[in-house]
Amino acid sequence: MKGNERKIYVVLSSEIDGILCCFCRYSRWTGECFEGCEGYYECEHPIEAVPGYEEELSPGADCWGFKPEIPLQDVADIVGIILAEGFRGWAWWREDGQIRVHGQREAVQS
Repeated sequence: MKGNERKIYVVLSSEIDGILCCFCRYSRWTGECFEGCEGYYECEHPIEAVPGYEEELSPGADCWGFKPEIPLQDVADIVGIILAEGFRGWAWWREDGQIRVHGQREAVQS
């Protein structure tokens, strides 16, 4: 995918303090997110990285090897749910042909 085509994915993932790896078909999450998110994304791109490639992305960073795992509309829906629900820790996955979004809200202080 060309750089100008990736820009919308960079913007959307940044809105939820995420990285492109969150929606890339070549990345695999190595942890869990049900009692606090611990882990990292591991890239399994079939082409070796080019010199200067940043392996640990940060929100807003682009990646030459990004290929979306799901359609852009689904990414936008996931981001919308996370923002609408105020999730700070979140995860999405496919189950029974549907996309599921799970998250944790910040604790309300009294």
